[in-house]
Amino acid sequence: MEYNRELGIKLMEKYLSREDLWEKLRHSRAMGDFAYRIGEKIKHNSPEMGIDSELVAFVAYVHDIGSFVSHRMHELHTLDLLKNEGVPEDIALKTVHGTFPERYENEPEKAKLYLPRGIEGMILSFADMSIRLGEPMSVEERANEIITRMKTLPIEESRRVKIEGEIRKALPRFFRYRDIIYSLAGVKSYKEF
Repeated sequence: MEYNRELGIKLMEKYLSREDLWEKLRHSRAMGDFAYRIGEKIKHNSPEMGIDSELVAFVAYVHDIGSFVSHRMHELHTLDLLKNEGVPEDIALKTVHGTFPERYENEPEKAKLYLPRGIEGMILSFADMSIRLGEPMSVEERANEIITRMKTLPIEESRRVKIEGEIRKALPRFFRYRDIIYSLAGVKSYKEF
């Protein structure tokens, strides 16, 4: 099976087309489009990387399909859904993103399981921290947007504080990914994608 934009969009729409998931659908669509442009730029500027922009787009389109099951731990639900769809584990694991490594910082072996896989995973993590619903923004702007939005959600204060702390701890890692991607793509800003 070929893991490309077409299949990614099909799976994304299958799982995220419910009315209560439309924001996730808009986010994932924008992510897939942005990740594909990043992959193409790297492919052109650093052909030695052998990047597959179709695969990059696939993992970006499907990265949040686990929200179909539950918003909490949606990254893990995504892995289960992809497994059920017959996606090989090595490709499904490329959808791992977010702050799980920081969540498990006191359990290094567990934290390592949740680090992005390959350049595709780095692009996914960077794109996720650059896109909300539409056009890209800087990693800093996106992190501030998430933290601000968290304050308006009906969640326990202790959980909100924990998530905010994980985001702040993850920022240096996201900045490293951004810098690697910019270098490989030969750009200086997210606006050049």
